[in-house]
Amino acid sequence: MVQIKMVSKEEEKSNHQKKHLVSPQDICQLYNISIEKVLLKINNDSGFPPVYKYLDKNTPLFLKGEIKHYIGENKLTISFLSK
Repeated sequence: MVQIKMVSKEEEKSNHQKKHLVSPQDICQLYNISIEKVLLKINNDSGFPPVYKYLDKNTPLFLKGEIKHYIGENKLTISFLSK
């Protein structure tokens, strides 16, 4: 399963990985997976635990951001940066 994690601007600045501007539909095409299998991890700064939500056909209408991905410990992590 591919996880998408929203990160803060500070985390983005500390990460020097290559970034691509894409939509969630682009992610599905890039990794050849159906949108129902993409789990969105939404972090917040209010002290509450992260919220997990599956993408659906309506999600790309309001979710856009920069994608950065890296492979570590034999798993693919995708960070989704909210605008």
